[in-house]
Amino acid sequence: MRWSRFALVVATFLLVAVVSAAPASAEESRGFLRQILIMWFPLLLIIGLWIYFIRQMRGGRQAQVLDRQIAMLDRYIPHMDAMEQKLDRIIEALERRSKD
Repeated sequence: MRWSRFALVVATFLLVAVVSAAPASAEESRGFLRQILIMWFPLLLIIGLWIYFIRQMRGGRQAQVLDRQIAMLDRYIPHMDAMEQKLDRIIEALERRSKD
């Protein structure tokens, strides 16, 4: 899906460039298309690779955030166990009071 948008933009750009120049003869049109491909293809390839790597880096950053959140949860779990034990004692004490 990501690459289809990029391909659509590239195709539109090339179509506009071809239509706006509109050479007179068939030989000139072949040369013109070849010139466009030779000039713009490397640049568009570099831009496409740049977008790909940026998206890959963004995915790596999200993984780091997830690891950080998991580490934070691991630190809180012992505290949650202690709180659960305290709440159990409070519940037992309240049950004993209600029986008396």
